Amino acid sequence: METNLGTIIRKQRVLASLTLQELATTSTVSASHLGRIERGERFPSARILRKIARPLAGC
Repeated sequence: METNLGTIIRKQRVLASLTLQELATTSTVSASHLGRIERGERFPSARILRKIARPLAGC
């Protein structure tokens, strides 16, 4: 089971057939910030995590 949140977000984004830029646009979180989260360089706040989760909810 995957325990890295960034990896989980990336897998869900790919399952949703979204590019990083598309997720950035729909979530209103910058692509650079999303990239850092996916690489494990940053950990999202609860507010940012909710913004990211909304477009991925259908996966």
